[in-house]
Amino acid sequence: GSEMCIRDRATDTTCGIAAALQVASKHVPSVKKYADMNAAEAALQQERVHRIASRMGMPWPRSLGTSPWAMTGLLSRATGLKYRRYAWIPGIEDLALSALKRGEDVAFFTGGGTLKVKEPWCFADVIPRHVITASMRGDQIEIFEPAEGKYWTMEWSDFVARSRSCTRERAFGNWQRVLVAVIPEGM
Repeated sequence: GSEMCIRDRATDTTCGIAAALQVASKHVPSVKKYADMNAAEAALQQERVHRIASRMGMPWPRSLGTSPWAMTGLLSRATGLKYRRYAWIPGIEDLALSALKRGEDVAFFTGGGTLKVKEPWCFADVIPRHVITASMRGDQIEIFEPAEGKYWTMEWSDFVARSRSCTRERAFGNWQRVLVAVIPEGM
């Protein structure tokens, strides 16, 4: 897919926060567009929101990044929509695509690749390690990947195929596949 640079995350544990701020900037007037923040502003915003996220739902150590339930809460709060989290299993892609076509953002937790094994054993690596967001851009989806601070554009069918592979993907933060989707409920 194509790519466009914005800004990378502040630390190794705030990719989810950077992704949530990217979505929030589209919905909350007081949240400056993430792409327009300088590095110091981005780091301060990420630190503030990370403190909030680490107290959402079940206790979660900040050293492990943003939990799927905290991302669900952050996106619900920022957009006014009711987000839910789903394991990325067959059938869930229809829910995600429906939300994207309604003009809503979807977050994806990616992972896989730490076990250094080939198919089919690579699918045993199911710990979420990174967060990306997606929105529609014309007939394609646009992925915000906060580790590199880049946008990637691709066909939905290409995204789904890549989301279920054991090949590392730059658009997934150099992780292999999607493990969890955080999707807003339909209207």
